[in-house]
Formats: sequence, C-alpha cells, structure tokens
Amino acid sequence: MASALNPSLRSRLGIETLSSKHLIEIGKAEAKKASGECSAAACHSNDHKPEAARIGWVARWLQCMYRCLEQERNSSQEMLDLIGSLSVIPLTDGSFVNLKEILFFCHCR
Repeated sequence: MASALNPSLRSRLGIETLSSKHLIEIGKAEAKKASGECSAAACHSNDHKPEAARIGWVARWLQCMYRCLEQERNSSQEMLDLIGSLSVIPLTDGSFVNLKEILFFCHCR
C-alpha cells in the first residue's frame, strides 16, 4: 500500500513505514501487558491456551523484527540488546523471560 501512495502525500498524512523501533515499542508494550496479566495462579494453571497464543504472537513479532532489521541492514549490538531485554522467551512453566534472565538461570545451576 505504501508504494502506491505518493511520498509527499504519505508525509502529509503522517503515514510512517514500520521500522524496528516501532516493533521494539510494540514488543515492550506487549511484554508489559503480559507481565501484568500473568498472576502466579494464571501462569501455572493447566490452561495452556493463553501461553500458546502468546508464543504465536512472539513468533510473528520476531519474524517481523527480522524482516525489518534485514531491510534496514541494522544488526547493531544496541538493537540486539534491546530485543534481548524483552521478556519473550517462553519457559515450560508458562512464564516468559528475557535473554539476560536465561543466562542468569544457566549460571546459577
């Protein structure tokens, strides 16, 4: 759709191209929302539908992030650290952690 619109018209309408920065903000908001919704009882319940839906969402988000970074040619350490700081890695207990937490758990064992 964006390619069909005149660039100056897109600019006047305030239409932006989706970028990795947008996706980081979406990921932060989703991780915050999920952590607020996940009470101790809900995270450890036998109903795995919410976790499965979130895993699907995370997979699609990571796919979009990969495509954006590829188009932007952005594989900076700062961007990789931002992605790694988001709690999007699923654990078997239904909770989600970030890469730093995984490394911490690995070193503690």
